[in-house]
This record gives sequence, structure tokens and C-alpha cells, in this order.
Amino acid sequence: MSDLPNLYIPGAMKSGTSSLWKYLDKHPDIFMSEIKEPSFWIDDKKYPDLESYRMLFSIGSNHLYRGDASAMYMAFDTFAERIKIHTPDAKLICILRNPIDRVWSHYWFLRGRGFARMPFKETFLESVNATPDFSQLSITDKGQYYYSFGLYGRSLSRIYDKFDRANILILETNQLKNFPLETVNSCFRFLNLSELKEIAEENLNPTILLSDPDAYYKRLNFMYGNNPFKSLLKNIIPKSFGQKFRKGISDTLYAAMTTKQAYPAMTVEERNWLASYYRDDVALLKQVTGMSFPEWQDFT
Repeated sequence: MSDLPNLYIPGAMKSGTSSLWKYLDKHPDIFMSEIKEPSFWIDDKKYPDLESYRMLFSIGSNHLYRGDASAMYMAFDTFAERIKIHTPDAKLICILRNPIDRVWSHYWFLRGRGFARMPFKETFLESVNATPDFSQLSITDKGQYYYSFGLYGRSLSRIYDKFDRANILILETNQLKNFPLETVNSCFRFLNLSELKEIAEENLNPTILLSDPDAYYKRLNFMYGNNPFKSLLKNIIPKSFGQKFRKGISDTLYAAMTTKQAYPAMTVEERNWLASYYRDDVALLKQVTGMSFPEWQDFT
């Protein structure tokens, strides 16, 4: 099982994981899975099939590191326990964003695609008591776990319980955004790899608003949801082709509907309200990591 990954970017979602995935893949000694988010370790349906997961990294077997960047991993209880069993010496690089900004970006990421239908406050409150369950997620995710995805203290407590501190690196989103080369080189130093002298900046998977989010949502829901047409094609078209075809269609729709319109800024009242939900967990995060996160002025 030597082809299994020994490097993970387990989150946090909407914090820069896509850009970090691309940056790390630029190093000649690192192979990042071409599928950005296999999400293998939190998907109970996939989990028994370790061999298929291993094949995602087989062509990177000659690299010192093989990486999996699944941004939801951190939020799920099973992640740290499972990778400790199968990849006990793995390195983990976690990138964290102020949880207030993270959840706002997450909401508008889904709202901009037509997936989030209710007002923000109502949607967030529904998520507060929800425990992440991968079987309940879909391509048209409604954001039912907004709150949990920002509980970094709780999530990292589980990871630190399973892995030595020497195997864990914590980054802050603004560091990667404002000082990409310096931040990425800190990752390479953590991995005992040579540093790069220059690097092309990346900004992948940004939160944007589509011109017709309802139309985008309906088309994706038709392609990925249950319907007689899909059931008929499933018996005719190979699964791998169907996946590539659906992704091609969704990417084309996304590109055609992309706008330059920015999502709304939060009010001071909204920031303060959200801070009240995350304050205790941020205190736990600081305690667990030994970091102060001075960039997060909401929690100083």
C-alpha cells in the first residue's frame, strides 16, 4: 500500500484549499491527486474499496509525497482515526480562514449557484445543531453544515489527538493570499523539501455570483439527481464517461453564466452575531494550536 497518500490538505472549506493544492503540485517531489477532492476517508460507501483509492496515486509512486486535498475532511469525526490506521506517518497541512468570513463565503458560493435558497441567518441557524454526515451531501449541497465546517478547534483537537505536532502545519488564508511564495515555501520546509524561487499565483474556486443561479441549479439537479432519463442512460453509458460528461456540461454552464459581480459584504451586526457562535471554538483553537491568529480581529 505504498502508493497511498502521505500528505493531506483536510480543510478548511472556502479557505484556499484549491489554490494550496495547485501550489503544492508545482513541486517536483509532490504528486497531488488530479481529482482535487476524493473525500475517500469520510465516505462510508467508498471506504471499503481502498484499492480504487490507492490507484488515484499510483502514477505518483516515485514522488516523495502523494497528496489528497479534500476540504471537508477536517469536519468529520472518522477522518483522523481512519488515516491514522492506514497512513500513520502522514503529514497534514491545514489552511484556516476566519470562520466568520468562511461561512459567509460558503453561503454566497452556494447562493451564487442557486443551491442555497433561504436567507443566510435562517440557513445558518438550521446548521448549528447538524452533525456532518457525508451520505447527506450531494453536488447540489444546500449548506446544511455551514456551522460545523468552521469549528476548527473541535476538528483539530481530533487530529492532534491522533498525530504528533511535528506532522501538522497550520496556515492562515491571508498568508497564502498575500505572501504566496513565502507561505508555500514554508510548506516545503515543513516537508523537508527544497524551496522554489518563484511561483505563479493561483486563485482557484473563488466565490462568485452566476447570472442565472436558478437555471444552473435546475440543470445540475437534473444531471445529478434521480430521474428516469438518468436511470436509462446508466445502463447504456459507462460510469466513468457519464461522470466526465456531466462535469463537462456543468463546467460549460458555469463558464457561460459567470459574472464579475461581487457577493455582498457583511454588516457589523452580522459579524458580531456570527462571532458569538464561534468565540468558544476559536478560544479552543488557540489553545490546541498554540497560535494567536492576530488576523482575526473579531476574536482578539
